[in-house]
Amino acid sequence: MIGAINAIATQLNKLFGGNGWLAPAVPVSGSTNTTQVRQNTTVNFTGSQTGTITLAVGEKNVLTANIISSECPTPCRFRLYTDSVSMVNDQNRALGISGYGVNGLIADWDFASSAQLNLNPAATPSNNSGTFYFYGQSTVANTSCAVSFTYLPLELE
Repeated sequence: MIGAINAIATQLNKLFGGNGWLAPAVPVSGSTNTTQVRQNTTVNFTGSQTGTITLAVGEKNVLTANIISSECPTPCRFRLYTDSVSMVNDQNRALGISGYGVNGLIADWDFASSAQLNLNPAATPSNNSGTFYFYGQSTVANTSCAVSFTYLPLELE
């Protein structure tokens, strides 16, 4: 029996990332038949750009998640917000100035070079739509950035 379970776990790890770590299968709030499995998303931008990200599992939007890691192969700054008003109000905050107290700011990552950030504690985006807002800024002229992050869905629409 243990051999069969290990074989299934090996196949699931290959399917969902392949690095030997599989999130525990626990029910996600808002759904009776969805399990909590790592999800990945990537945001691409050049220069300074704002936009939206919709986190999803299948056709369901993720209302709350734990972002457990983030990475970018090129130098950039990336901020994630719960709403567009917070993003607009915080857009001109200089690098090195604390975002403490900025309502709606979920995360402010500064990738000085190619890096992966393992977040502990996790960044926890949460709102009622599953659509989050970002402001990305390349710190090297004419460089495209691709910020990827891994998250665990906690609540579905």
